[in-house]
Amino acid sequence: MAATQSRLDGSDVSRIIADLLDFERLSGGTVTVHRQMTDLTALIGAAVSRLMPAGSPVVVPEEPAWVSIDPGLAERIVENLLLNAIRHTPSGTPVEIGLTRSAGAAVMNVDDAGPGVPEADRDTIFEAFARPSASNQGGLGLGLYLVRRFAEIQSGRAWVETSPAGGASFRVRFPIN
Repeated sequence: MAATQSRLDGSDVSRIIADLLDFERLSGGTVTVHRQMTDLTALIGAAVSRLMPAGSPVVVPEEPAWVSIDPGLAERIVENLLLNAIRHTPSGTPVEIGLTRSAGAAVMNVDDAGPGVPEADRDTIFEAFARPSASNQGGLGLGLYLVRRFAEIQSGRAWVETSPAGGASFRVRFPIN
């Protein structure tokens, strides 16, 4: 019998461990929010540079967007949304990250050109260990749960819509103050 090569590399294993540890901290109520004024645009740019997604160009915002957030938790939100978008976007198709301001908040959107999220799954995909019913993608089903919970503990909100490109548009609202 021929040996099969694992589809997980070291960074995938590290992310899975980080997700499980974050899940445990959230479950135990031990996550502490340390707010500071942070340029969300710079945070997004740093996350994209660090992850350096191969095969999927990422369009990032340019204008600074200062919000009072926990930079570590916000970074985990960006990472999970970016990795999710790349996983569901055909190679070579851009993932777009945008920022808008409205009524005392900054709203970040991460748009992909993948299959989108069926209406029936739009709330359940944010539950722990949940994955869309039509998905054959890997993963534990914790990334979007962490996105929503990390947004909520910072007085924010996370949801999904259909993107202009026809795929998914994950949105996170961060209060400015």
